[in-house]
Amino acid sequence: PLRVLSCRLEGGTLLFGVFDGHGGPEVSRHCSLNLKRSFLAAASGLGPDGSPGDALQGALQMLEVQVMKMKDVTCGTTALVGCLVGGDLWLANVGDCRA
Repeated sequence: PLRVLSCRLEGGTLLFGVFDGHGGPEVSRHCSLNLKRSFLAAASGLGPDGSPGDALQGALQMLEVQVMKMKDVTCGTTALVGCLVGGDLWLANVGDCRA
């Protein structure tokens, strides 16, 4: 099951994600519902040299930890996530989703 998220963050940053679940909807649903929160948490923990790409990577790592803690889940998801900051586009992917 395909899940898509897009939202505008404070400051005009656009955040988006495409999650292509396999084996069931639970993981793609969880990731699409929690990407924004994970991205903001990862961004808040960055030092002055951190980039939006670092925040995307941190968000995906947080989502992975959350998924690994889910009980009785036998499905998964691939992911393509990105953010547009000013005129710069930052992308990250997991699995066979490619930009």
